[in-house]
Amino acid sequence: MDQEWQTAGEVHAVLAALVWSVAVILFRRSGERVPPVSLNLFKNTVGLGLFALSIPLVGSTYAPASATVNDWLILLFSGAVGIAVADTLFFGALNRLGAGRAAIVDCLYSPFVILWAVVLIDEQVGLHHLAAAALVGVAVWLGTWDPKQWADRSVRRDLALGVVMGGLAMLTMAGSIVAAKPVLERSDFWWATTVRLLG
Repeated sequence: MDQEWQTAGEVHAVLAALVWSVAVILFRRSGERVPPVSLNLFKNTVGLGLFALSIPLVGSTYAPASATVNDWLILLFSGAVGIAVADTLFFGALNRLGAGRAAIVDCLYSPFVILWAVVLIDEQVGLHHLAAAALVGVAVWLGTWDPKQWADRSVRRDLALGVVMGGLAMLTMAGSIVAAKPVLERSDFWWATTVRLLG
């Protein structure tokens, strides 16, 4: 049974990456005309509406009896930081870096998850995890570096700001997920996601 859950998790992770890659391209095109804050507000409003409509259809509930006030607050905070703030920063980075470079900066998500897991939930991290995180950092630097473009001062400033915004997006997104992990593990997926979008 554990192996089945692990396999299902891996399949969902790959599918999530596939769907997100398509979404990034669409957000990049939308970002040419819509500012990051407006784009994120629209995305979250549509998402919240669709999840709210889906809850009764999938047999979930808007207010689980097992959910405590603390659970609600954690999920609302997680959504405010990890969806409202992080996605707005990401859209700003996407506008400055383009889809390709933004996807490279996205790779910082994994090292930041490791960092927050150590800080927030006392997970044990080995040297191989730290080495992998360092390699990701180096890869992001190499992947976003272009001597020709960075030679132009205005372009360099725009690219550097994009990298910083993308890095902050991954930092806040990772922190919000790790902070909510204990609640997410024992909560209904549809309800938890709806509350995060509400936040």
